[in-house]
Amino acid sequence: MAHAINTLEKTLRGIVLVMALAALLFPMAAWADIVVLDDGTLSCSVCLPDSLLPWWLESGTYNLPIPGLGTWFLVPTAVGLVWLAHKKRRPQFGPNPMASFIRLGKNVIWLLRNGNSLGRWAMLLTYLRIELKRAFVAHGLRLNLSSEMVWGQRLSFPSYDVFATLFEELYLPDAYFFRCANSQPHIIDCGANVGAATAYFLTQHPKASITAFEPDETTFRFLERNANQNGWKHVTLHQAALHRTEERMTFFSRPTAPLASGFRKNISSSEARATELQTVRLSSYITRPVDLLKLDVEGAELGILEDLVETGKLSFVDQIIMEYHHHIEPDEDRLGQFLSLLEQNGFGYELRAPLDLPFPKGRQHNFMMYAYRKASKMGDSRVLPAVRMPFSSSVTLVPRRPNTRTSGGRHGETRRLHSSVRKHVVAGLHAQSARARQTSA
Repeated sequence: MAHAINTLEKTLRGIVLVMALAALLFPMAAWADIVVLDDGTLSCSVCLPDSLLPWWLESGTYNLPIPGLGTWFLVPTAVGLVWLAHKKRRPQFGPNPMASFIRLGKNVIWLLRNGNSLGRWAMLLTYLRIELKRAFVAHGLRLNLSSEMVWGQRLSFPSYDVFATLFEELYLPDAYFFRCANSQPHIIDCGANVGAATAYFLTQHPKASITAFEPDETTFRFLERNANQNGWKHVTLHQAALHRTEERMTFFSRPTAPLASGFRKNISSSEARATELQTVRLSSYITRPVDLLKLDVEGAELGILEDLVETGKLSFVDQIIMEYHHHIEPDEDRLGQFLSLLEQNGFGYELRAPLDLPFPKGRQHNFMMYAYRKASKMGDSRVLPAVRMPFSSSVTLVPRRPNTRTSGGRHGETRRLHSSVRKHVVAGLHAQSARARQTSA
């Protein structure tokens, strides 16, 4: 039964495409010429059209358009296809319509309020285009879209849901936006997936040199394809799994959830694909200063950080933007250890976590983290970027910038400092003048 429904759906889908094309090119198949004779009788004849638009002949002759087969069959076929799509089981990766509508509204409101580094309106139009294609083409007509153009970069991917999710998580909130004085920053992308973050980095920093790591074989092929078709000359790709030590480990990946691959045991299921991989240490690839280290490694972040600390290579890193996976194993609590390593090695950090109340117990909780090397004693003029995520129910732990228009801001502190210095100088001059008078007396 399921096979018959799939066959029928594919047939209807093909008919819809053919008839839509036919209706656009040849909307009218013929004209019915109805002529009113002098005796009041009607003379009717059918002729092929000379034009796509209706036209009038001499007096007493009327032209009535007869729609072509493409027009007659397009609407009922499209209705039947949509009905079949709803009768079938909804894809596991696709959200339900109401949740999608609410998510779309929240993201649009957030974008209008906060803007985007690539342009508020350009990002809004691009986001709406992607969501409409996702809803009507990928989910409605069930067409397999395998590539999309974003800011001059053509990205290929296994499914449109994967791309739309990556775009919503990376591009829309500027999740990996960072400031750098170097015009040719060196970026390490750990967990590159199909290359969406790499494409974002190159959009923001066209002259950047990037080292990207992706362990999954299928996903890495898409990453290679994107690098080749976009001509990424300064991007080095490695199909490798990063860990604290070099050893053989079992790597799990699922076709239905390509964004959630890793070493953790809870991925192991009937649909998961297990692969034995030789892990590598990130420290062996760091030989020069790193302007940004991007981490999205599905729970391996602590092992990678421990490797960098043990080898002293963390001193090469200036900034880190990462997604931390808390309780990826329900009984493991290592957040304190991770933050302690950052603090002990001279890093400050900011967190951006979605607010989910009441607090769940032992549930996986992912949040964004920005870590930066603290200013030296001589001072540092770096302006910290705020890692933003487009969720209304969230808490931002970002340092509040003082309002320079009020006396309580940075300028106000400077004025108070200058006032105290002036008082000290004036008091010193008065004391010096008094000692001079006493000496002369």
